[in-house]
Amino acid sequence: KRILPSHLFVREKPDAVTGANPDDLKARLVAGRDRSEILYDEKSSPTVSADSLKAISALAARDRYSVGTVDFPGAFLNCIMPRECQQTFIQLNRFLTKLMVSIDKRFLKFVSGNGTMVLKLNKALYGCVIAAKLWYDMLRST
Repeated sequence: KRILPSHLFVREKPDAVTGANPDDLKARLVAGRDRSEILYDEKSSPTVSADSLKAISALAARDRYSVGTVDFPGAFLNCIMPRECQQTFIQLNRFLTKLMVSIDKRFLKFVSGNGTMVLKLNKALYGCVIAAKLWYDMLRST
């Protein structure tokens, strides 16, 4: 089985209205994309080319259309990993493993001898190359 490294990115989340830095933090756990390329055969999702985006933007500006963007928070986290593809595992480093155990002592039995923990992904995670394809397929099927 292939095990991907994981990384945790944490930053302060400024207040949306005032821009002040409250006590809120935003964290994102990501899988090691650099090693997940080899796990999947069909892994890409269609993306718009920069030239197409510029052309559409120019047409919208010329015709005075309103243009907006949409963000789907946690989009990839809504996608279930397909059963037919190779199982994907991530390894939490010692710090993240200690954090998991401090949250719930039941995780202690999964800690390896070197202080890390290996987890099987049931849902897509940022950093998995297949995550964008799964998200695209999910949007297409609805």
